[in-house]
Amino acid sequence: MYQKIPRKKVLFDPSAHISIFTELFFSFYKCRSGVVLNSLTEFCFCLSCSDPVYDNWLETPHSMLPIYKELIGAGLKVWVFSGDTDTVVPLTSTRRSLASLGLPVKTSWYPWYIVPSEATNASLILLPSEKARSY
Repeated sequence: MYQKIPRKKVLFDPSAHISIFTELFFSFYKCRSGVVLNSLTEFCFCLSCSDPVYDNWLETPHSMLPIYKELIGAGLKVWVFSGDTDTVVPLTSTRRSLASLGLPVKTSWYPWYIVPSEATNASLILLPSEKARSY
């Protein structure tokens, strides 16, 4: 069901600023213990796109839609982020895929900014629904 999908190497990564927050977040033991890591007793530097994480990640779903269905079916809210400069999944593909779920939208797509006056990313919030629970 899962396969390892090759990662594109790019010169420009618009999500690079997220690495700072990821490293800070995973520097706390409680945060690391919530994620499956090889050794929780040893301090490790966890990066958002590090080779050790990439090389040891063994399960990659073909689609996130079944996972979204499962989470929403369990009554959880889902916040979807998609960047217009995303090198993996473009915003249009994200929108089409999520529309196929047929779920009610709590908050429509809205831009958020890294550089003032320059929309670089978009977000959408989906609500749990009875339809989602029937999947």
